[in-house]
Amino acid sequence: MRKRQLGPYFNAAYVTRMEPKILQFGILGLKSKWDSELAQNSSGSIETDYSHDFMLATLDTISALAFGTEPRGLKENDPTVAHWVDATVKVHGSSLATATSPLPARRRLLTEGGKKPVDLLQAFLDAQDPESKISMDETQLQAETIVMMLAGTDTSSNTLQWATHLLMLYPEIRAKAVDEVRSNFATDHVITYAEVKKSLPFVEACIYEALRLCPVLGGTVPRVSPPGGITLQGHFIPAGTEINVNYVGASIHKNTWDEPLKYDPTSPGVRICPGRHLAWAEVSTILANMLKDYDMSLPDDYTHLGPDVLDGNGYPKLMESVHIVVTTPVNPQRDCRLVLTKRA
Repeated sequence: MRKRQLGPYFNAAYVTRMEPKILQFGILGLKSKWDSELAQNSSGSIETDYSHDFMLATLDTISALAFGTEPRGLKENDPTVAHWVDATVKVHGSSLATATSPLPARRRLLTEGGKKPVDLLQAFLDAQDPESKISMDETQLQAETIVMMLAGTDTSSNTLQWATHLLMLYPEIRAKAVDEVRSNFATDHVITYAEVKKSLPFVEACIYEALRLCPVLGGTVPRVSPPGGITLQGHFIPAGTEINVNYVGASIHKNTWDEPLKYDPTSPGVRICPGRHLAWAEVSTILANMLKDYDMSLPDDYTHLGPDVLDGNGYPKLMESVHIVVTTPVNPQRDCRLVLTKRA
C-alpha cells in the first residue's frame, strides 16, 4: 500500500519539481561554504573533509524536503544532527521521531492559507492508495519523515564519498569527466539533473561504477522463502528461510565483469539504485557542478592512498570501509581529505 501511496511522488516528474530545493541545499550550499573558505585563504586553496561536507549537504537537502525546515548544517558547519542521524542509522532506531515532527507546522501553514509546498512532507500528507483511497495516519506520517532522514542522508553522502575517492585514485578518468563537464557548461551555469542525463553520460557512468564497486547498501532488504520452499539456480531453500541479496558479490562477480575489481566507468552491465530519481538528482548535480567549478588534488601528506598505492590485485587501494547498514569509510577524517581550488 505504501508503494502505491507514494509512487507518484518519487517519479522523475515530481523530483524535477523539487529540484530547486535539491540544488539550493545541495551543490549551492556546498559552493557557498567552499567559496567563503577560499575567499578567506590567501593561498587560493583549501583542504576539506568531503565526508563531513557531503553529509551536511545531503542532510540539509532531505531535511528541507521531508521536514519542511530551513536547515543550517552547511551554513553553520554544524555536524551535530548529522552525527545523530548516523548513530540512529547504526542502531536502527527512531528516537528522533517525537522531537522533530514537522506535521503541526505544515498543517498550520495550510490552515492559514499558505501556498502548498512541493516537497516530500507535502507528498506524505497528500498521498492516497489509489485502490482503497486510504491516507497515512499520524504515526505513519511521522515514521515516513524519519525514514526519509535516515535513508536519504547516509546513502547519498556515501555515494558521493566513494565517487570522489575513486576519481581521485584514477586521474585519467577524473580528467575525462572534468573535460566532459567543462566542454558542455559555462562556469556560471548550475547544472541540473536533466542536463546531467542529457549531456554528461560519462559523469553518470562514473557514479554508476562507484555504486557497483562500492555499493552503499549490503543486502539488508530480506525476503522469506515461501511455503514449500523455493529452488534458486539449482539450490533448494527451505520454507521460512530469510534470504538476503549479496550486492557486493553480485557487483564483483567474475562471470559478469571483465575486470570486476577495477574502477572502469566504460564497463557494461545492468545496475539500479533504490530511490534512484531523488538520489540521482542530488548526487549527480553535486558531482557534476563540483567537477565544473573546482580543481581537485590530494594533500601533500596524503601518502597512504593514491593512484600509485596499489592493492594485491594491482589496482589503486581503496580506503578502509565498514558496513553498518551502509558502507562507510572507517577513518573519513584521514582518508576523505581533498584540496580544492577555484577552476582557473
